[in-house]
Amino acid sequence: MKRALGRPLACLMFLVTLLDADQFLSQNTASQFLSRHTRANTMFEESKKGNLERECIEELCNKEEAREIFENQPETEYFYPRYVGCLGSHRVGINNQNSDSNIPSDLRTCVKEISDQCTPSPCSKDGSKGCKDGHASFTCVCKSGWKGQLCEDDIDECSDPDFPAGCNQKCLNIPGSFHCMCEDGYFLNDNIHCVDVNECLLFPSICEKPAKCVNAPGMYECQCPLGFKYTSTSRTCDGEIYVHDFFSQPHFIQFCCS
Repeated sequence: MKRALGRPLACLMFLVTLLDADQFLSQNTASQFLSRHTRANTMFEESKKGNLERECIEELCNKEEAREIFENQPETEYFYPRYVGCLGSHRVGINNQNSDSNIPSDLRTCVKEISDQCTPSPCSKDGSKGCKDGHASFTCVCKSGWKGQLCEDDIDECSDPDFPAGCNQKCLNIPGSFHCMCEDGYFLNDNIHCVDVNECLLFPSICEKPAKCVNAPGMYECQCPLGFKYTSTSRTCDGEIYVHDFFSQPHFIQFCCS
């Protein structure tokens, strides 16, 4: 009796198992149409910053995918309209190699130049020493002696109160720099300050005896003994003595002191 009841019970349990499996497979199949199809490299792509080369050049990217690449809204808003322009110029086969357009001749260059604000560099070649890329912006790094958003303006250190050259006599402005100059009788020290030249010390024989060399700011003077005057052409001390002659008018006798 037990054996007769066991067979129908076993068949019933087997049938229920098949029905449950069929129901499970149906739900699993249906879920494939409801779930998002992820890419093969999803383990790496979902966990780190998107790759511009892979997402938007080798493949086409939408605006949301572009935002995942840049991870900020301003740069996404800057990038995506220009990216669409690159696609229109290259993906559809429009040839612009012989045109006057500034669009690069291949898609890869076109797209990469959008995301890098410093390629090509917008900064002045003369005044900048570098360019820093930002979020849909750039910053030019100026050389010393230059200013402006693009480092295009030479600083006139000779007249600009914000960038004083510091020359204490003459100043000559040159592109990106300046040059201090001195009046006669001075020499340039530390490229900024003018210092008096001591001609008496540098040239001990500049005055003929009995004249004595006396240094002064920017010049020197040969001083003769009292009653004498130095003549630079002859480099001598010349004097005059007053003589009174009873038989003639008073007059001066000129002589030279040596």
